[in-house]
Amino acid sequence: MSAVRATSIATALALLVGGCVPSPIVAPSPTPTPTPTPTPTPAGALVPAGWIEHPIERAGVSLALPADWLVFDEAALGEPAVRAELERDFEGARTLFGTLGDDERSARIAFLGVDSRARGTGLFTPSIAVIVVEPALPPLLLEIGTGFALGALEDTLTIETAMIRTSVETPVGPAVRVTFDHRVVPPAGGRGPLVAQDGALTTTGATSFLVSRNIDPRTAPSDTPTLDAVLGTLRRL
Repeated sequence: MSAVRATSIATALALLVGGCVPSPIVAPSPTPTPTPTPTPTPAGALVPAGWIEHPIERAGVSLALPADWLVFDEAALGEPAVRAELERDFEGARTLFGTLGDDERSARIAFLGVDSRARGTGLFTPSIAVIVVEPALPPLLLEIGTGFALGALEDTLTIETAMIRTSVETPVGPAVRVTFDHRVVPPAGGRGPLVAQDGALTTTGATSFLVSRNIDPRTAPSDTPTLDAVLGTLRRL
């Protein structure tokens, strides 16, 4: 398999960083801090009632999701048993991990939320993932970098629609939003569902990260959070 064909979203983002951002001065790694327990969103926050805030330490932000969604932080996602359980109980989880990927140096899945109602149904699971890119991208490089990453993904994913790219503002900084549909290939082969990917590569100046929403529009519940709703809950830690 060629390097291009092996590209995942995380690897494409890592290539983006390597091509656009000068190498940083290497500093000692900070001492890890425990992930705080999720707390109800404070009054006045721009999130729907009944959603819960979740801190994403590596990204330096928090976001909110419905209270009945299951969420996994970076430490949990690093546990083989947790990933195995997700792949067993939630349709599309294995493919999602393969699509999002992990790059040990520059791009890591730091957060994953899945709709608990999809457990054991055999239907593609609606999900929200956050991939952190290190070092952070300057705002001026967002457009250029996004185009570079998308070029890599076009050679990897089975994309069946045009990639639509727009500049947007989030509560924590500018972002480039990208939407497209891609065909999922099940682990056993064959023709899988057509999945809608709606994502926003965001930078706060101090951190950069992709918020990625993946759903099967034919089977996702009508109250599945939109990307706009999720982005609207972003806040700096």
